[in-house]
Amino acid sequence: MTCWNYLPTEIKQHVVKKLDFMSRVSLGSTCRLNYHIVYSTKLELPRVRFGYKDGRCLIVIYTGIEKFLRLEFGNCEHGAVVVKSENTCDPKETIIKMLPSSVNPIVYSIETLTSLLAHKSILVKAMEWEVSPEDFEEFIGDLILIILNGRKFRIAEIAMRQQTWKQILHKFPFDMLHFDELENIRQMALTIHPQRLTLFMVYQYEQCINGKWLCSIYRTLETKVNDDNFVSCCHKSECGAFVYTVEKQFEYHLDYLK
Repeated sequence: MTCWNYLPTEIKQHVVKKLDFMSRVSLGSTCRLNYHIVYSTKLELPRVRFGYKDGRCLIVIYTGIEKFLRLEFGNCEHGAVVVKSENTCDPKETIIKMLPSSVNPIVYSIETLTSLLAHKSILVKAMEWEVSPEDFEEFIGDLILIILNGRKFRIAEIAMRQQTWKQILHKFPFDMLHFDELENIRQMALTIHPQRLTLFMVYQYEQCINGKWLCSIYRTLETKVNDDNFVSCCHKSECGAFVYTVEKQFEYHLDYLK
């Protein structure tokens, strides 16, 4: 009976294509030959998220509908810790791993992100960066470039939180990715009033810099409409209460809320 070691490379690559993300990573860690088999097989990831705030890091790798790998890095009373879960956010199904006290969770998280995704065979369709421009400029950007050591991510789209384009262009470490494969940079903004929500304006702004489209999507919600030509309707759901405002001539659009 033929075993794995005697299978042709083409058959092994076909098997790798059928594996889930973590099984693929595990196979690549078994030996040098399997490493080359795994990372010569193309993989597209629909979305990846990296976040940093107050000394804690988060990596979420989405591989399909309700399929994801979630890794959270931080500190606890006993030192650095990693919390891992797959396809669930239930705390009861997480795996907690304590790291040596000498390990910096921020450095460890970036090393993990790099080891998992910085390969020519892996294309990330969209990567979210929940990191402030100041943190990128002060240390996150430098750490990424040092740990990559010349390697680069393949990213089709970058999604970022609301900030000015000047901050993005001057503080984001674009050297960490293949810029020619980057299709656009997108930022999204949601403004919510603390008292009530009234949909007021929705628009998208686009700007082309160095051949890349920089897209902004804004959601602006106001609270008062002082005009007799407008009418409001309150709608309550499991998510809370929402107030919708439209012109009187389009009042019939509110019928579905009643």
